[in-house]
Amino acid sequence: MAADEPTLPLELILIEVALNRLGYRTASNPPLGELFVEMADDRQFQQGRVSTHQLLVRSLTLNGDDDPASRLMTFDLAYPLDVPELLRADVLQALPQLAGQLVLGHFELDDDASLHMRYSMLIDSIAPLSDEILLQIFSLLDYQQLHFGDYLEEMCAGRLTADVLPDVMAEAEGDD
Repeated sequence: MAADEPTLPLELILIEVALNRLGYRTASNPPLGELFVEMADDRQFQQGRVSTHQLLVRSLTLNGDDDPASRLMTFDLAYPLDVPELLRADVLQALPQLAGQLVLGHFELDDDASLHMRYSMLIDSIAPLSDEILLQIFSLLDYQQLHFGDYLEEMCAGRLTADVLPDVMAEAEGDD
């Protein structure tokens, strides 16, 4: 690599190495300081629904400050779903109901009708995140994208509405 080629921030390089060791497939975009992680769902492949969720991980410096306390790690999981115009109000009503069940992060419906689960955390750029912490974060994000993705997919298809969502979720939790 030439000296003037951009590289990923150190914490993203360490995360990429750790995630590859944990079996995740990754790709990076050094000029933008971005790491992409495939969150493929084997259950979806078995059901004939071939969709890979892509998690975007960014490392940001707040206010251009070099203080380690001003480093922010963001995780942005884009669902492979677009919310039809007629269903957006209902989906927006349901997102807080779903978000109340999340351990990490929150849901957002972007202006382009794409659904995202996002999480941000302050990091200490001096000490890298351990493999154990990364595994916990990615395991939770992976679980959440699987668990809540089914509800979101049903809502985007018009087969589930916000008014019955709490009952459907309670019934599903009773099945576990």
